[in-house]
Amino acid sequence: MITIGTPESIGEANKKLILNHLRFKGDMSRADLTREIKMSFPSVSSNIRYLLEKGYINEVGAGDNSMGRKAKLLSFNARRGFVIGIAVGASDTRYMLADLLGNSLTTTVRPTKEKENGARLVKAITAMTKKLIDDSGIGAKNILAVCVGIPGVVRDNERTFVTPRVLEFPFSELRASLATLFPAEILVENDVNLGAIGEMWRGAGTRYTDLVYIGYSIGFGAAVVLNGQVYKGVDGAAGEVGFMAVDPRRLNQRFTGMGSLESLISEKHISSSLAAGDVSEMVHVLRGGKGRNIREKRVLDEVAQYFGMVLINICALLNPQAIIVSGGIGRILGEHFATMWETMLKNHLPFTSELMFSRLDGREQLLGAAYTALQHVYNAPITA
Repeated sequence: MITIGTPESIGEANKKLILNHLRFKGDMSRADLTREIKMSFPSVSSNIRYLLEKGYINEVGAGDNSMGRKAKLLSFNARRGFVIGIAVGASDTRYMLADLLGNSLTTTVRPTKEKENGARLVKAITAMTKKLIDDSGIGAKNILAVCVGIPGVVRDNERTFVTPRVLEFPFSELRASLATLFPAEILVENDVNLGAIGEMWRGAGTRYTDLVYIGYSIGFGAAVVLNGQVYKGVDGAAGEVGFMAVDPRRLNQRFTGMGSLESLISEKHISSSLAAGDVSEMVHVLRGGKGRNIREKRVLDEVAQYFGMVLINICALLNPQAIIVSGGIGRILGEHFATMWETMLKNHLPFTSELMFSRLDGREQLLGAAYTALQHVYNAPITA
């Protein structure tokens, strides 16, 4: 079936074409736009007039043409509105206020206080978001979209279930609480999916369209990116690799709420197996520090082997261009076992995926939240 565009839809498409060209290419004149997007000059002029009136673009000065009157340059108005990204974690919550080009105006990290959960967490997030807006002086009405990353499976912009040992809070209450601050759309997304998006936007994944991002800290999960899009699965649970079974000796007799693999390599398992009972001791064990013993080394070697098996299985199933490992435990293990993992991949597969480690220092999920909010704004219809 052939779809025939209406004058309204064609006008919308032309306006977005101009807007996105200025956003990606930078300032240019009407003549430059006409030539580059191959649109008639009258159509360009008409749509530009509308975009100027509505504040989507600005006139910013004269061009560098050598003959005649200097052409006025047009610029994407990055401050027509703003977005907020929020990444909720077990140890802290991060906030980012950005303009419409993704430039960060301010970033704040607030540690999660002991026993701060449920309604208390909702109250804390709302209060911090309000402070972010108040301190910026931009006005709540200028917030166009907010994206909140949470540790749990999300389907249709709602949480369906959360993974074990992560912060629990009623998302519907959080959404209602944030809605008292501004009229903006409030989006929710799985934090690991946002980590993959952040890496593709400004991290190690910028050159790839097919990759797997693994977040390995207190929790353990992955995000699958195929053809540049996060693949979520039927229930939004694609990438929940903590439920993988990698050892026939450790198969569950019934579902306990925790995945088989996660019980073998989780932060809790490592902590309980180390002498100090603290993940920070893992660094000392790996680096030959005080307290190292054969039992502790055996625990970490086993965890690293299980993780290597996960990498093999992921590559065998998806054959991604790259796997990006992030999270405190993932990066620490990677410093000492990356070579072993690469060898395991070569020994088990006739094809390769590049093994990489995040360089964003835990900011990738926050960046992913901001980017998701920006995409929502870009995809919204041009106002009438």
